[in-house]
Amino acid sequence: MKTIQISTAIEKDGFRTTVDNHHLSTHYASAVWKSVPTTLHQQLAQTASYFFTRHLAVSKKTMVDYHFPPPMARLFLDYGYFYSIIEAPFEFPEKKLTATQVIRSAYNAEFFLRFRDIPEPVANNKPFSTNPHSCLMPISFGKDSLLTFALARELGLTPHPVFIVEPACPYQNKKKEFLRQEFSKEFGVPIIAFPNTLGELRQAGGMMWGWDMLLTQYTTLLLPYVFYEKPNYFFWSNEQSINEYNEDDEGYLVNPVHEQSIPWVLHLNNLYRLFGVNTTISSLIGPLHELLILSILHKRYPQVGKYQLSCDGEKTKHRWCGKCFECARIFLFLSAIGVDPKRIGLMDNMLAKKCKPLYYLFSKTNDPDLNILSQSYEERLLAFYLAYRRGVKGDLMHLFVNKLLPYVEKRKTRLFAKFFSIHSMETIPLSLQPGLQTIYKEELTRLKKDII
Repeated sequence: MKTIQISTAIEKDGFRTTVDNHHLSTHYASAVWKSVPTTLHQQLAQTASYFFTRHLAVSKKTMVDYHFPPPMARLFLDYGYFYSIIEAPFEFPEKKLTATQVIRSAYNAEFFLRFRDIPEPVANNKPFSTNPHSCLMPISFGKDSLLTFALARELGLTPHPVFIVEPACPYQNKKKEFLRQEFSKEFGVPIIAFPNTLGELRQAGGMMWGWDMLLTQYTTLLLPYVFYEKPNYFFWSNEQSINEYNEDDEGYLVNPVHEQSIPWVLHLNNLYRLFGVNTTISSLIGPLHELLILSILHKRYPQVGKYQLSCDGEKTKHRWCGKCFECARIFLFLSAIGVDPKRIGLMDNMLAKKCKPLYYLFSKTNDPDLNILSQSYEERLLAFYLAYRRGVKGDLMHLFVNKLLPYVEKRKTRLFAKFFSIHSMETIPLSLQPGLQTIYKEELTRLKKDII
């Protein structure tokens, strides 16, 4: 069996990961890297390198020989890893995999991971005191991270946004680089562009191994910025719907976005505790479903909302491609809350007949896939209903009225109660909850007056 050799080395402004003879350097601004205690440099390098290469034993069916001891966060990652990879049968239905097959592959791969030496004690001798009004947050320019930015500012916090530059997404990076510059200019807030060189190690095709623990990988790589800014909070932007799960044919309960769920966000705090950091990892929008998120973003913070972009389309004429599932979903949801999709550059009519394949609501198959599980079927039904009530026209609206309107009419009371409510604030620090409650109640009242 072939063996892949993996080692790390500390560099002047970061660390290097070597996979056989391929060198990948992760660099930070000099002041940022110097803020990390030197006693933690090796542990950070080894932890990140493991997080980005753990999948190689599965994807390449090979032995992986790490030239360092097991990182202290290894078992933490592995716990989340096994709950995340179970999404594969839904994400790649054409491969006709079962959850048992995927778990077995990952389980057996454990026997092909080899470490060297006994782990040494890791000590952070520098006292870590946070700035109570500072927060670090990844920003993607999707609705969730934009709302998190706006909420943080209204709560009196100073956001330090970071945009992760993924090597596999050149067209997205180009479009979002323009947004990054314009956004920074308008709001006077610098957005750090952080190149994720380790992203090259992810599988580009096949089962896309290596993308399973994306948020945890980012949380690790951004640790030097936490030491530098000393934020009291680190905000991910995870909404309420990502806590939903379904039972598969084998009886496994599957959350295809487990890494964004409330239980994992709570666990994620322990990653930073291992490094002696008391920054709280949380999600301000955790209590909200998507329709309410979009309503708050575009009605309370329209200047922030106009930067919204979550389309992965390449070489597009406009900001949004008008040809993908994401464009269809956002067009529908904005129409439902009375916001013109053209305001964010979504120029195509996504309710035209040609867009029917982009709405699984009209599909004849009942086979679940990742798109169905991770984006609530019921919330899309409600969005169509609200758009219908607003008089939105289109071929697919006629189809909705003829096929699904009676179904929704019978369930609208329950749907309104579910999607227009403020849910659990379990991951949100107590000090921030009163301010958020006030904002959310104001906007919920406004939305209900508008639609009911």
